[in-house]
Amino acid sequence: MKTTENYKLKKPDADDFYNIDDQNENMDIIDAKLATMSSGIAQNVEELSQVKTKLETKPSYEEGVFSPSIMNGSVVPSLIKAEYKKVDRIVYIAIKFFFNTAIDTTQIGGILGLPFVVSEENATGGFYPLSAKTNNGNYSGIVAFDNYMDVSPAVAGISDLLGHQSTNIIRLYGQYETTA
Repeated sequence: MKTTENYKLKKPDADDFYNIDDQNENMDIIDAKLATMSSGIAQNVEELSQVKTKLETKPSYEEGVFSPSIMNGSVVPSLIKAEYKKVDRIVYIAIKFFFNTAIDTTQIGGILGLPFVVSEENATGGFYPLSAKTNNGNYSGIVAFDNYMDVSPAVAGISDLLGHQSTNIIRLYGQYETTA
């Protein structure tokens, strides 16, 4: 008697005597394979449903403008442009300070007035990447984002990042985590 290649179902030859037990064994094999495939399909449908739910759940998103200021009140920009984008708890900021006359970057100190409270309860402890661009080049590093005097969300260490130079424009790009 021959058998099928995949499931080894019995295939009686033309001159074989028909045996009901052979037919029943074939049916049991087919039934078991269909049950296995059916449970696998149900599991795949459940997994696809979970993936669909994750894809439909969008992160919270917000964008806007804000009004930062330089920590050293004697350094006053002629124009400030500042905007943010917030995705879930990560805030991305872009700030441009324009000055009528060149300023000494060591006098800046830090920037006050970030749009959201800074989360200092994470692995970085409030230190996040910041990139800066001035008339004299590009700079990047890790600086302290914190809640200045526990009141105003701020970024410190801008002077350290830029070093001693004279510039009319400072562009800052960074990101930090917020508590909300």
